[in-house]
Amino acid sequence: MNRRSQLIEARGPVLEGGFTLMEVLVAISIFALIGVASYRVLSSVMETDKRVAARVEQMRAVNRAFWLLQQDVEQLMQRNVRDVGGAVAAKPNYLLVQNDAEIPLQFTRGGRANPLGLPRSAMQRVAYAVAHHPDYDKPDSPHYHEERKYLLRYTWPMLDGSGDKTQAQIQIVLPDIDSMSIGVLTKQGTQQSWPVANSNSSDPQLPLALQLDFTLADSSHLKRSYKIW
Repeated sequence: MNRRSQLIEARGPVLEGGFTLMEVLVAISIFALIGVASYRVLSSVMETDKRVAARVEQMRAVNRAFWLLQQDVEQLMQRNVRDVGGAVAAKPNYLLVQNDAEIPLQFTRGGRANPLGLPRSAMQRVAYAVAHHPDYDKPDSPHYHEERKYLLRYTWPMLDGSGDKTQAQIQIVLPDIDSMSIGVLTKQGTQQSWPVANSNSSDPQLPLALQLDFTLADSSHLKRSYKIW
């Protein structure tokens, strides 16, 4: 036996270190599965966060819209308006509800702020409608011919002769509204238009509250009732 063999025998058997190819493949597979699972969990959390944030912003916009509607309706006043030609309406028109009209809700409200003390009335003619964006027909607008609809608020600088959309100031109140239905609560029940066509002049059906039903673009509904006076 030579000297090299004697040294190997004295030290004992030699152990080879490292992993086999199969062990390396198993470890890589496990780490890959953990990475995929972690990514899916993280992606799900991020998508949920985005949906929650969008829903919160939508509810804030809805609350702002309903707050504005409440402020307008609670200030409703019995001040009739003349038409563009100056003619007096045959029936009270301080409130007009016509669900099939282009502007289904119009009324006169008070409490108009006048911080500059301008010589004008504290009353204002207000209207609401669901329609396309005011820039719908402008080719250079990002809203040009978009399908999205909005709840719009119209106001006029005058009471008599109001009602023409071209003379109104338009405010976008709420996006993604598909339609709006309005009911007028009276002592005789809920009416779909006001003034009531067959109302007895000696016992007029005075409006007690407005009931509004909005259909959103996702087919969900929002309903609110506002007491008048």
